[in-house]
Amino acid sequence: MSLTLDQVLPGQFVEITAIAGEPGLVQRLYELGFCEGERIEFLGRAPLGDPIEIRIANSRISLRKVEAAGITVRVV
Repeated sequence: MSLTLDQVLPGQFVEITAIAGEPGLVQRLYELGFCEGERIEFLGRAPLGDPIEIRIANSRISLRKVEAAGITVRVV
């Protein structure tokens, strides 16, 4: 099942299948360790739903929902 990172539920583990968006954002995500095949743990959302917090490559990162919407994932 394919969905975007902003649709994942807290506690789920997913794997990145594609990254889309403006080139500057995609480059920034690659520099932070977001690449196809990388495993992500979805940690949670802020009280109003934005930003979201994830764990990738032993780092905790917060992303805005609009940034997470460009990351296609599959549940593992």
